[in-house]
Amino acid sequence: MTPDPLAQLRDIHPPPPPSWWPPAPGWWILALLVILLTAWGLLAARRRHRNRRFAREAKRCVDQLWRDFERDGDSARLAKALLVLARQTARSIPLHEQAAALPTDELLVLIDATSDSQLKAALALDKVARLLYAPTPEALTKTEARALFVVTREWIRRAGGPLW
Repeated sequence: MTPDPLAQLRDIHPPPPPSWWPPAPGWWILALLVILLTAWGLLAARRRHRNRRFAREAKRCVDQLWRDFERDGDSARLAKALLVLARQTARSIPLHEQAAALPTDELLVLIDATSDSQLKAALALDKVARLLYAPTPEALTKTEARALFVVTREWIRRAGGPLW
């Protein structure tokens, strides 16, 4: 008798499961892409944070100017400080550098133009110029000072970008 050929067969042994290391080339490419995008995002965030430093400082200064005005009521000091801060803001932003060199009257007109003439409606722009340069200026009322503050703060905010 011939031996049964089926009896000579052994059990099937599957190959060992694939190792998780080293990963396939696609995973290496994906990991490299994630690392590069993360590095780019961190550098962009750092650059934006550094570039927005002046805007953060300007916001703090504007708020402090209004608190000082409410404490001492010196509208001439408020107007001078707001216009100095507006010029510094213009100087720090490449698109607004020319505004920093404008005479006070023209700077006020520019600030008023960006506020849809809210400043001109609240007070005469030449009154601010007289307040700055006259030996005995007529002080602004609290409403006029508030209008100058709000419009200049908004102009600084718009010039400085969407920080606020």
